[in-house]
Amino acid sequence: MVNTNLTCLQGEIHIGFYDLVDMFGEPEDVSSTGKSDVQWAIEIDGVVATIYNWKNGPAYTGDDSIEVERIHDWNIGGHTQSAVSLVLRKVQDYVYEGIKVVSGGES
Repeated sequence: MVNTNLTCLQGEIHIGFYDLVDMFGEPEDVSSTGKSDVQWAIEIDGVVATIYNWKNGPAYTGDDSIEVERIHDWNIGGHTQSAVSLVLRKVQDYVYEGIKVVSGGES
């Protein structure tokens, strides 16, 4: 389990819920906080990062018609700005995985 104690907002990212699930697995339910619904926590090479929604889901708004799966605006938390770099690197790797390079014929 990743120790997210004393992490705080470091940045934001606009990305689909299911893309985050593909990259990081199913999120943790943190709706009991009243301000977030779900969170992913990752640690790579000692850098801790969290990805979570903040005050834009049903836990905060009380609006059950807001589906967490439709949220695209996420906060990135961590101890330092390195958390943002870590998340952006993982997103970049994910995007590049889906790109197939086709070699052209010789001219």
